[in-house]
Amino acid sequence: MAVQRVQIPMLIQDPSVVMDRRLALNTIQPVTAEDPNGFFPGPLCRRVAIVDLDPRDGTLGPPVPFDPQGSAYQNVAAYQAAIPLAKGGRRAPWVKRGQVELGGDRELGRSDYDEPFLKVSVFGTVLRTIGFIEGEHALARQVQWAFPGEQLLVVPRAGELANAFYHRDSHSLLFYYFQTAVESPEPAGAAPSQRKEETPAVVYSALSQDIVSHETAHAVIDAIAPDLYHAGSADSLAIHESLADLTAVLLSLRNRELPKDKTQAAQEIQQASRFSRVAEQFALWRGQGQALRDAYNDKTLDPSEPDPTRRVDPTSPHSLSEVLTGAVYRVFCLTFEQAEGNGLPAGAKARILFEKVKLTTCRIASLIYKGLDWLPPGEVSLADYARAMLAADAFFFPDHPQPRAWLLEECRRRWILAPSASPEDSPAPDLGPVEFDRLSKSAQARRRFIQEHGEPLGIPPRAAFSVKHQLVASSWPGLYTNPDQSERVYLAGPPRIRRPANPRQLLLLKVAWEIHQAHPLGKQFGASRRVKTGLTLALLPDGRVFSLLRGGQDPDEVVRRGGFLRRLALAGVLLPPGQALGLDGQPLQGSIRTELQDGMLQLSGAFCALHIADDLP
Repeated sequence: MAVQRVQIPMLIQDPSVVMDRRLALNTIQPVTAEDPNGFFPGPLCRRVAIVDLDPRDGTLGPPVPFDPQGSAYQNVAAYQAAIPLAKGGRRAPWVKRGQVELGGDRELGRSDYDEPFLKVSVFGTVLRTIGFIEGEHALARQVQWAFPGEQLLVVPRAGELANAFYHRDSHSLLFYYFQTAVESPEPAGAAPSQRKEETPAVVYSALSQDIVSHETAHAVIDAIAPDLYHAGSADSLAIHESLADLTAVLLSLRNRELPKDKTQAAQEIQQASRFSRVAEQFALWRGQGQALRDAYNDKTLDPSEPDPTRRVDPTSPHSLSEVLTGAVYRVFCLTFEQAEGNGLPAGAKARILFEKVKLTTCRIASLIYKGLDWLPPGEVSLADYARAMLAADAFFFPDHPQPRAWLLEECRRRWILAPSASPEDSPAPDLGPVEFDRLSKSAQARRRFIQEHGEPLGIPPRAAFSVKHQLVASSWPGLYTNPDQSERVYLAGPPRIRRPANPRQLLLLKVAWEIHQAHPLGKQFGASRRVKTGLTLALLPDGRVFSLLRGGQDPDEVVRRGGFLRRLALAGVLLPPGQALGLDGQPLQGSIRTELQDGMLQLSGAFCALHIADDLP
């Protein structure tokens, strides 16, 4: 019988953040994963597999052995990988055996000191990220990958490169490593005694929780909203980047290493800090400041903004994503302030503080991922996503409107939405009698319903459309408690969702079609471009329309889309049809695929634009 529960040690923050070696133990924490299909040497399970390719010769490295009785808990297994400790560090109480003390020039996260731990840590972080997004507090359902099959492949040593990728075609997360400079960077607040000369070392992106959770989030986002992967739109890809960054930040906040002083912890959470920064180690060792990006920011799309540090490049998905990330993180800070005393358990202040953080991260995870679930198909704007978050949250939390009010205000202030925008700007149409039960069960009935109401829904006459449906029920389980002082991940779907006795139900209909749109590229790219667009219609059981979300109608986003395509063409990653092929005649992996259909340009794989080395992940 396969072992169904395993406890996995993982590195929960970038190694260079912890300059005091006495704190190194706190950077290793466990995640408990549970899957009825079992776990195996590798590490390996039904949904995730570690593929340890030796970058020197391409051979497959040995799997990490699996010990069914390896943890300190009954009926919980473990992988046989030594856990690194700082010199003089205390032993972890949840570890049965196998801890190794580091000393000398063997620094946590900067050398190939223990290859099994590298594989086990990235495995645990990937599982933790999947469990967090799919959990009952966020998406509340298990996703199907955007590629065929059930297993996401994870390559912890893909080669030498200062980057990391999610790649749909190879079903994989690819984590690279790079050589550092001779002199160690100086993190913020480092004392003179902490500055020292270093010999060249190797930095592994697979040992950065931020980067691993960021790339894993890309895979899950692709499963929820697969159209974003092909969208030739900076806004659509910025949504991908922003949610991946926010996921990394929320998981960082859930680490059990908050300051014991409650006031200090609250201040650190609500300012630029180790919690809001993304990929600190990579940025430090590449000489790019304290982090690749910071969720605590005041970035804006306001064209009249006089401060150049607040303006963003609207043709860069990474730059554009910071506007959305900053808006949502501000909502997190405000929600965190209000969470005090909201059903939190009695106990020590540190415990209450951590429960408060968990409650707030759950609330924000629900906001961003349920909003993604309601996003209209095709190419969308930041404004489309903001409206989807507002609509979904209003259904799931009708009695808790304050986070929505804060989100609306932040989106107005940053010009994601127009300064005068209101949720009532696009009232839901009256579609007459709606047979809810029939629509939820019959594809033929859904198609006929859309055909009959095409005009009020805004579907072009004679447009060839597709319809997908999803039946959802409201639920909010409250605090997400974790036994044994660890995160708990269920890989067979969210377990035992504690819905009300009579949950509110709703039917989502996602309707997609194609339009033809002019592009700013040359004639070799065709006369115009095929663009997928669509809507999300939310229907209540009594036949009323709860919300209608239309995508692709933001004129500012159309302008940004043209600038993005020009940027890609100038960078050489968007080539005319027939030119982006290798010697074997197959499309090049690193460039966006283009083809002409009836003289019109068709793009696919635009997500590869996020792989450009100079436009950081």
